[in-house]
Amino acid sequence: MLRADAVICFAATVPQGFWLWAAIALLLTTALGFAAGVCYARLSVQWAFRRAKTRLSNLYTMVIDTVQTAQEACSLLDKFPNALLTLEQTERLDKRQNLLLDTLGSIVEKQRDFLKTSDSEAVDKPNPDELVIEWLRSPEDTTTCVPDRSAFDSNLAMLLELGSQTQLKSGLLLIKIDQLETRFGAGSSGRFLQKMAKVVCLAIRNEDLVCRFSADTFGVMIPGVDDEMGRRLVLAVRNTVRDHHFRLDESGPEVMVTASFGYTTCQLYDNVDLALNRAGDALAKSQRRGRNQLHVHDGNALTHCVAQA
Repeated sequence: MLRADAVICFAATVPQGFWLWAAIALLLTTALGFAAGVCYARLSVQWAFRRAKTRLSNLYTMVIDTVQTAQEACSLLDKFPNALLTLEQTERLDKRQNLLLDTLGSIVEKQRDFLKTSDSEAVDKPNPDELVIEWLRSPEDTTTCVPDRSAFDSNLAMLLELGSQTQLKSGLLLIKIDQLETRFGAGSSGRFLQKMAKVVCLAIRNEDLVCRFSADTFGVMIPGVDDEMGRRLVLAVRNTVRDHHFRLDESGPEVMVTASFGYTTCQLYDNVDLALNRAGDALAKSQRRGRNQLHVHDGNALTHCVAQA
């Protein structure tokens, strides 16, 4: 009773204006919290769109997903014909429909005009097959007689620069001989490297380039190929190496030689480090999987290419 009396006495001593302002403050706090929640819900969508604008592909994906979600929601609404909309709701829905159709129509029409212009300009562009790269073939590796690592770095930088200028994709293949030193020793490893270099050179196109990348690894640059063509070419290289009958000497017994393969598509505006990292990741994955394995990195994910019998 004493505590209750104390509270009553305290309340009686407090001015009436205090309680009025406390009530107003409570209402304002509640209202501001609600308004902040509504604003955040709306602004979060706007922020998502702003982030998406930094990359056209993200924006396109967002548009497709949003339109698909809207279509699915409309289909769900259409399944309830008895749930009648008010006249105002129907008019708003019709207005949104017209706005959406007008916007999408404008986008499609502009893109078609752009593609027509691009196609007409492409007629005057040189055929990718006619593009010739003046490879730097020196310094040359004394063991394999192909360009050495320094030439590899220069040629790869030139290849990537060419891709940025011509908007053409290219490919980079790394070939690592499995257990070269431990299986064949320092004396025989040089001869195997020479034979491997010749086999790879015979398996590629005239416009491609083979370089010595490291002690037991070759790098192959493949200009002007899309993802599918590049995959077919490196599969052919892998199959050629796998099926070749290696011998230390021409009259000597056959020796089994295996290799690991890692390939990546050189994306437009790639740099040397990015391309090498992807090819290296693909090569490391092949090494862990076993002999004569090939993995392809398309810029987004690694794919294992199964060897055909």
